[in-house]
Amino acid sequence: MNWRDTAIGKAVVCRGRGAPRARLAPGLATFFSVFLLITNLVGVPTATAVTKPAKPGERRTNWAPTPRQAVIPFQFDLRHMSQKLDLPITAKTETIAMSESVMRERVLRSKKDETVEPLQLVVRPEALEVGEMAARLARPGRYTDLVDWFGKALRGAPPVTEGSVARLVTVDRAAYPMIVPAKFAALFSRQHFDLTLDAKGMQRNAAGRDELLRQIAPFFGETDLDRIASGLNSGRNLSVDRELLPPFARSVIRRYIPWRGPNCFHAALSFQSPLFSRSSLVNVKPETGYHRAMINYDELWRIVGRAFYEVDPATSRLKYGDMLVFFETSEGPRSGDLADIDFRTIRHTATWLFDGYTFSKGSKSSNTPYTVRTMADEWATWQRYTKRLGVKVFRRSQNSVTSAPTKDLADWLY
Repeated sequence: MNWRDTAIGKAVVCRGRGAPRARLAPGLATFFSVFLLITNLVGVPTATAVTKPAKPGERRTNWAPTPRQAVIPFQFDLRHMSQKLDLPITAKTETIAMSESVMRERVLRSKKDETVEPLQLVVRPEALEVGEMAARLARPGRYTDLVDWFGKALRGAPPVTEGSVARLVTVDRAAYPMIVPAKFAALFSRQHFDLTLDAKGMQRNAAGRDELLRQIAPFFGETDLDRIASGLNSGRNLSVDRELLPPFARSVIRRYIPWRGPNCFHAALSFQSPLFSRSSLVNVKPETGYHRAMINYDELWRIVGRAFYEVDPATSRLKYGDMLVFFETSEGPRSGDLADIDFRTIRHTATWLFDGYTFSKGSKSSNTPYTVRTMADEWATWQRYTKRLGVKVFRRSQNSVTSAPTKDLADWLY
């Protein structure tokens, strides 16, 4: 049976992005697509969105809540966050590392292209540490050469932070042939969870299968949904990396990229739709020295306020595609009030998948890949960088931009 013939399939088709619908003339279709995009991103003036001018000395954010918007507190306890889907998932832990082609590109292109991040190491200038680093990285017969190179490079290398003894050493064309690429890549390896959905288990859970299709429908086109539904109906196991991630996430998962700039904000928005991260109405300001795809704190916070609504995980279960925004929080009874949040307190974003797993990129650095992690790992990582970590959950409004432009005018990254 085709998945669209089921009751839930019909409902998904009616609401999903890939739904069959009456065709407009090409000119009208383009007009309405652009109109919907602009009004959603820029916003249409309404009585509830009007804000008063700032008073002298008053700090303002670019969030425009409605007068009746309830304050949802930050979440500080992961046990209070539950999900609607309970899937038969098998997880295999893998260690992924930077490819030799990416390392070589960073060495060769970084001097000419400032958006390409140089291949760099943090090294203390003590002879013992230099020797240990050279022993770890050197090709057979090149240990002495690499020690000598480190000695020269350290003399002109900048400190990692002001006042730090450790230096940031750039691996150049002279040094790269002396090192074993796989050993260098191991210094920046990361853990990734390779997830597999047991489709036979899903066949025994019709309600769970229908709920999965309902939740993923806004993120996939009709062809992808057909393939997923066919796999579920036939009892074929589905790989999350290859089949249950939207196109952008699927194209970058496990990958390191050579550019500096594409960050966790860009990854979270692109998971929803490349329209968000590519639009000049969202990604407004190019940052010198960074790839054009980089999303800033204020840009993220503005589009979250325009195209998402907040979900209270204490009363509503998490769904596939929910955006998790991590903050450095402050004390106070109204610390969760969106109108009082300073976007500069945002520390990280990730996307909820299911069964406690997330999709994210660790930072704007080329040394961090796109991975599937656990929510517990995300929390533990960012707790080390904050005094009081809190998280909020935002869900994309599916009543906003429902159709993409007929042609992508800017394919920045891929």
